[in-house]
Amino acid sequence: MADDLDAILAHAGLDGTEVRREQAGALARAVSRKPEEEFITTVVAAPGTGWDDGQQRPRDYLEVHTGRWHVDLRDPANRRHLVLVTVAAVLVDALNLTERTGWVLPVLPAVVDVLAVRAVPGGLHVELARLADPQVPTELAKVVNRLDFADFVAAVHRAGPVVAIPAGGTITFSGSATR
Repeated sequence: MADDLDAILAHAGLDGTEVRREQAGALARAVSRKPEEEFITTVVAAPGTGWDDGQQRPRDYLEVHTGRWHVDLRDPANRRHLVLVTVAAVLVDALNLTERTGWVLPVLPAVVDVLAVRAVPGGLHVELARLADPQVPTELAKVVNRLDFADFVAAVHRAGPVVAIPAGGTITFSGSATR
């Protein structure tokens, strides 16, 4: 069954059952005009990142440049992670945010619901629903500055109903959603 990640991968000209450094770079270039290293670093933080030597690494271990890692796309959690990384990267670029993709990623679900991501001629179409009264998630309260979070929320809520994605495509925001 096709999902949002299939549309993203198709837009980037990718397919297969895993993403490695080269594919993550291609994906970054397809969805954002920002430097690809930030996107790649955020991809590596996938819940099920695998290592070619078969050894497990600590969750916060980063080995971006060696190319000995891969993200298994058969794992639903990894697929969702890549969709959210893509949406975070698109938002950072389209809204010209000062926050980085890796910062936006963990707070994104507290601010918007990702309704759909589709490939369209010339880019992606991302549908987001703004959440009413976003709050810093409890598990992030010690690491996310509340003023930075407020700035991010304000940028999302200031955005018009349709925002162009610099790499191609559009983001549509629906009004405040409730959970």
